[in-house]
Amino acid sequence: MNSTSRILTFIDVSRNSSSHYIINEDDEVILCNTRPRPEGGIGSPLAITLPRAKRHEGRVLVIKDAGAYCAVNNITLQRQGGDLIEGGNTHLLLTQPSSFKKLISDGDSWWYEIG
Repeated sequence: MNSTSRILTFIDVSRNSSSHYIINEDDEVILCNTRPRPEGGIGSPLAITLPRAKRHEGRVLVIKDAGAYCAVNNITLQRQGGDLIEGGNTHLLLTQPSSFKKLISDGDSWWYEIG
C-alpha cells in the first residue's frame, strides 16, 4: 500500500456527509453513520453504489453500519449497469443496527455476499 491509498472510508457528518456515495477505486471498508447530524451522522438514509464487477475480479468490499442506526435510516447497496448482487438482486439493504455486508466480485457481473 502506498501513502496515497485509502482503505478505510468514513461516511459521517465531518468527512462524507452526502446521502449518496459511489465507491472509489481505493475503498475497501466503508463505515457509515446515518444518525442525526448532532450525533455525528449524515442524518438521512444512505445509498452506496458499488463499482462494476467486471473491472474488479476478486475485490472484497465491507460496508458497515458504524452508527448503529440503519434501522431508522437504511443503508442501500446498489449495483451499477447490469450487475447483480447476491441471488440476482439489484440492491441490498442494511436494516439491522450495526450490521455489515462483505461482498466479493466475480470479475464478470456479480457481487456475492461472503460475510
